[in-house]
Amino acid sequence: MINSNEEWALFLSAKFKTKNGQWITKWKQSSIWKGLKWAWNYLKEDIRLSIGDGTKISVWFDTWIGEVPLIEQIGYSEYVKNNIGMKVANLRKDNSWTFEKVRDKEPTLVSPTYIWKPFLHPNIASNIWKLHQGVYMDDDEMKKIGYDMVSRCCICQEKQDNMDHTLWHCRFSLEIWSWLCSIFGFRKPISFEDICSAAKRKSPIVREIWLTTACATMRELWFQRNKILFEEMKPHNNSFKCRIYKLIQEGIHRMKEASSSTASKKINWTAPVDGVTLFFCAGKSFGEPGNAGLGVIARDCNSKVIGTLTGGIGVASSSIAGEYAIICALEWVVFLKCTNIIIQSYSITEIECFKSTEIPWYIWARWKKASMKLAEVTFSQCPKEINFTANNLAQRGAVLKAGERIIHSGRPHFLKRIELQGVAYLSLC
Repeated sequence: MINSNEEWALFLSAKFKTKNGQWITKWKQSSIWKGLKWAWNYLKEDIRLSIGDGTKISVWFDTWIGEVPLIEQIGYSEYVKNNIGMKVANLRKDNSWTFEKVRDKEPTLVSPTYIWKPFLHPNIASNIWKLHQGVYMDDDEMKKIGYDMVSRCCICQEKQDNMDHTLWHCRFSLEIWSWLCSIFGFRKPISFEDICSAAKRKSPIVREIWLTTACATMRELWFQRNKILFEEMKPHNNSFKCRIYKLIQEGIHRMKEASSSTASKKINWTAPVDGVTLFFCAGKSFGEPGNAGLGVIARDCNSKVIGTLTGGIGVASSSIAGEYAIICALEWVVFLKCTNIIIQSYSITEIECFKSTEIPWYIWARWKKASMKLAEVTFSQCPKEINFTANNLAQRGAVLKAGERIIHSGRPHFLKRIELQGVAYLSLC
């Protein structure tokens, strides 16, 4: 039956062999296959094939050299996967053997030093390492080992299922990465290499928090897929975010141990003196350049919020967004008819720009018009840690259209936290 060209043998081969020419091992409805499978499993260990011309002998799955098939010795390497249908005849040329020395080059992995960190929980680190080593099962892997199946992502139900889609391109994962990147101000990653590069040139504590958050998110996206498949759990955005928050809170204790040498100091927010109005300004860009927004908050001598200004800029860099935030604050000052004011921003470059009146050309006309109606303006720089409210407003402004402005009188309901006098805030040195 193995080598016969009779019609019955060709029929059985077509019905009970895989596309790689191997007898199937899974169940199939048939009155004779059960007996044939039992006989084949009993006899195959004692069968040795005579090579002949080699056109019908598989290099990998048939026992033609040695005591076991080559596939059991070398496994499914990349070379085997790319040449899965190779026959022994392909190794012969002009009646002589032509063997090539095959050297499988493993893909270059991101340095393990990014994964095996003291501040990363061993369970998170080990699962990220498994993802890098391909120790998982998805529809792509099932197809590679011979399963014929229709593939669809169990989360978004829009694209084919594979781990790359689950982690980076699924609609659910894109929402999660957008949420995280809006907090950190990073670009959306499409690989672990992007996660590592985003953490470069950042302070040690920011790097640790980002890597902990990103690795925990990758692990949870993987585990969520398994829960949907095996426990029929439905994906829920808020529940997922809560799990990420919890993992970060648990990881804080490890970060404290790993970052014990990180220097920090306490700083305080101070309300302006009587008769002075304080305007905190911030510009935010998600990318350099990217969607940018501005935020301004006005406070009086009693620490009361006079109002807030949120605006969209369009595509711009962070420095341009900061300059637009200051010029919009000055125009708002003119509208409110304030006389004695202080403009504060955490960017020294932008503050010095307005102090020296070396205004960029694209806002020069607006600066000239506003300055003619201003009585006394003081520009000063403040640490970012006591200007977080304006920064949050700028993040909200990044989703607005270019030129769109929203002004709230008093403290808007969405501002859950503002800078308070007498409260110490930690600033990294």
